[in-house]
Amino acid sequence: MKLCLLFICVFTLTLSASSFAQQERVSLDLKNVSVKVLLDEIQKQTSWCFLFNPEQTKQLGKLSLRVENETVEEVLNRILKDTDLTFKFKNDLIMIVPKNEVEDDKSKKDIRIVGQVTDNKKLPLPGVTVIVKGLTIGTATDGNGRYALTLPKTEKLSLLFSFIGMKTREVAYTGKDTINVVMQEDSETLEDVIVTGYATIDRGSYVGAVTQIRAEDI
Repeated sequence: MKLCLLFICVFTLTLSASSFAQQERVSLDLKNVSVKVLLDEIQKQTSWCFLFNPEQTKQLGKLSLRVENETVEEVLNRILKDTDLTFKFKNDLIMIVPKNEVEDDKSKKDIRIVGQVTDNKKLPLPGVTVIVKGLTIGTATDGNGRYALTLPKTEKLSLLFSFIGMKTREVAYTGKDTINVVMQEDSETLEDVIVTGYATIDRGSYVGAVTQIRAEDI
C-alpha cells in the first residue's frame, strides 16, 4: 500500500465526485485518535489516499469511532458532521476542505473568448499577440487573424492586443464571448528596417548587401 497521506497548507484543485466511494467499505474500532490516525486506517483498508490541511482539521480534536462494513462516504459524513468541513473526490484522492471552498468551485466557470484582429483595411493580421492584462495567459492570432482564449472567470478582465508597427489596443471584457479588434498603424514606431527574408532588424546594426524598399515603392 503506497504511502500518500499528504499535508499541505494551501491548495486549489478542480474535483469531480466518484461513485467508487459508495462501493468501498471499512470496519473501524478506534478510541481517542487523531484525524491522521483515523484516515490512515481508512487508507489501509481501501485504495483511497487523503489530502488535508492539519490546521483546518484541528477542530475535530480526538475521535472515537466504531463502524462495521460502512462506506467511506458514510464514515466521512459522520466525522465531519456539524463542522465547517466537507470532502470531495478526484480519481483515487479524497480531499477534506472547507465547505465554502466547494461552493466557490461550483460558482466559478471558465469563459471562452474568440474573435478576429484586422487592420483598418479589414485585412486579417496573423501573429498578433493577445494577452490578459496583468496575467501571463495569452495566445496569438492564426493565419486568418483569429484567436481563442479560455480563461477563469474574474470580475474585471481586459485583453491587450499588440503587433509590430501597430498601436497596442486594450479592450475590456464586458460579458460578450466575441471580441473583434481593428488595429491602427503607429506612425511613430515605423522606422527604416532591413528585411533579410528571415528577420527584421535595425538598419544601423546590419552589415552586408541589402536592398531597401520604401512604402511608397510598394
